[in-house]
Amino acid sequence: MFALCSEGKAQDDITKKYVKDNSRGVLILRPQGLQGYGQYYRNDTLFLHAGKDLIKECNGNVYLNDRFFGSAFEGDTVILHKATFFRKAKLEFRRVEYVAKRLPNGSVYFIPKNPPPQMEFQVHKTEDENKFKIYLNGVDRGDVFANDTVILRPRGTLTIKRHE
Repeated sequence: MFALCSEGKAQDDITKKYVKDNSRGVLILRPQGLQGYGQYYRNDTLFLHAGKDLIKECNGNVYLNDRFFGSAFEGDTVILHKATFFRKAKLEFRRVEYVAKRLPNGSVYFIPKNPPPQMEFQVHKTEDENKFKIYLNGVDRGDVFANDTVILRPRGTLTIKRHE
């Protein structure tokens, strides 16, 4: 019981201590109260000034003060931990958790473990046993053939990777 309560409180503390910035589906959290804040895009790169630190995000690659820190995908959260006297600033990546399901034709689909409530994802058999139809919110999004991979991102982006 104690762990459940403290975990919920910890999640509330994070949202209170950080300001949310979005970068094309990646949520970036920066500490509140930093001087020198600014956010702008140049071409396909987000520049986010947070105090003395500069976060850049370009095509999912995330940099802190021009040092590559990792890749972020749609639905992921990146948290800036500012520098202290004893340590350098760093980024923490929190990944979206996915559930994998295998269809009888050998194809696989990945959906978020906790999809948004407004997202409805369905897979329907067709007369052809090697083909399934994918529906997202009631709209036909395409066919899935044997050994294909389908990835549904938290914002509703659907990718079908064909296996040749």
